[in-house]
Amino acid sequence: MVIERTPLEGSITVTNDFTNQPLIQSTVTGGVGPYLYSIDGINYQSDSVFNINQAGAYTVYVKDQSDCSILKIPACVFTYDKFFTPNNDGINDFWTVKMPNNKTKATVTIFDRFGKLIKQFDPSKDSWDGKLNKEALFSTDYWFVIDYINCSGESKQFKSHFSLKR
Repeated sequence: MVIERTPLEGSITVTNDFTNQPLIQSTVTGGVGPYLYSIDGINYQSDSVFNINQAGAYTVYVKDQSDCSILKIPACVFTYDKFFTPNNDGINDFWTVKMPNNKTKATVTIFDRFGKLIKQFDPSKDSWDGKLNKEALFSTDYWFVIDYINCSGESKQFKSHFSLKR
């Protein structure tokens, strides 16, 4: 008896992106369930959700019950620090968005609380030192917008804020 199987197909959803506890969740169809999931291609689990603790480019591996094929799905995780302390002690002296890799296209724009443009930069190449025109800015919250392209090639935008502490 020959059983015709549909190929594995899947997608990734990153929830809590830009937080300290992002989650990668896989949705899979085809093949023969139940499915097994891995973030490293070695250790598999029945849960389709992975808790991630740092920014990065990840690959979720999915195999079905027949073990005939393995589906590989890329996932990108972005994070940022909620505060920074530019006091030249070598710890948290610069603020940036942590990127999945240096190939990710993104632009960060930082504003003060009145909407004044402070800095715009590519987070894979630059960061912010807490200064405007070489003058140290005040300890307060600053807002940012990041326009980026995720691993699926979709253009996205994220807005939030962080604190500068002196």
